[in-house]
Amino acid sequence: MLRDIDRSLWAYCDDKNRDEKRKALGRIMNAVLVDHPELHYYQGFHDVCSVCLMVCHEPQGAAIAEAIATRHLKDNMRPSFDVTLQVLSLLFPLVALEDQELFKHIDTSGVDPHFAISWNLTWLSHNIDDLSQQHDSSTSSSRPALLAPSMSQP
Repeated sequence: MLRDIDRSLWAYCDDKNRDEKRKALGRIMNAVLVDHPELHYYQGFHDVCSVCLMVCHEPQGAAIAEAIATRHLKDNMRPSFDVTLQVLSLLFPLVALEDQELFKHIDTSGVDPHFAISWNLTWLSHNIDDLSQQHDSSTSSSRPALLAPSMSQP
């Protein structure tokens, strides 16, 4: 977890504020995990907490990170990713409903839906440049990997 914190916030704040923001990020993450021992840290949770911190600042960001972790990310924060992988299996049937041509291409390619796991684990924080848009989009959906196909439509 500390290594993820040390590698975080490069895109979100300048050098002058980064160390202080990283300390705040660590406090947020630790508070969530200490208050909810049933949750397990995974690489990517720091990205979600970073967005909460940068958009809402520490006190509110901590409350939002806790709500997201306990309500929307709890399946990702289990001891294994079994449920997360089951959710990803819904991606292609949803694509088929939205875009048959794209689904046929994906189906014949033989690719599996694991390419979208980071969408789910990071709540799209690596895929959307505008933090406020990412926060708004993600809080409106409990399954970002399933939301992503609709966001990619023109």
